[in-house]
Amino acid sequence: MTRSTSLLLAMVFVLTMAVGVLVGQQIQRSKFEKYLQPTTVTPMQLGVLEENLELIRDSVPSTSIPGVGIPTMEYEPSCRCFVATATVFDEDLMKKPFSEMHALLMASAMFARMELKREFPEMSDWKADRPDQDFKMTFYQLAKGGPTGMSRKLFAEYSEGKLSFK
Repeated sequence: MTRSTSLLLAMVFVLTMAVGVLVGQQIQRSKFEKYLQPTTVTPMQLGVLEENLELIRDSVPSTSIPGVGIPTMEYEPSCRCFVATATVFDEDLMKKPFSEMHALLMASAMFARMELKREFPEMSDWKADRPDQDFKMTFYQLAKGGPTGMSRKLFAEYSEGKLSFK
C-alpha cells in the first residue's frame, strides 16, 4: 500500500467518524421514551377508558383546590413535557387578593405535577430556583360567547416553573 493510499484511507476513516459523531449528537431522546412505545391497548379500550375518565371528571366536584377544576393532563412530544389544563370556574376566586389567587393556582399546578411524578419518576424534582422543563399548565376561565354560548379565555399559565396571569 502506498503512502497516498494510506493517507486517503485515514482521511476517509476520520471523516466517517466525524460525520457519525455529528449525526449521533443530533438525536436527542426524551427521558420519557419508554412510555412512548407502542402497546397492546386497542382503540376501543382507549376510547372506553377516556369516556370513563370524562364521566368521573364531570361528576366529581373539585376537592383539591377550591374554584379550580380537575386538571386534564397529556404528554406533548414537541416540548418533551407534560401539559395540563384546568378551568377556573369560581368568581369568588377571581375576587381574592392576588397573592391568595396566585397561591391557589400554584398549588393546583404543583398537585397535578406531583401526581404525574408519582406515575413517571423520570420527571425532574421541582425546585423553586430553576425552570421546570417537564411540566406546563394552562388555566382557563369560562366566558360567555362563542358558538356554544361559552368559550374559554386564557387566565394564567404555569411554565418554566413560574405562574403568570394573562
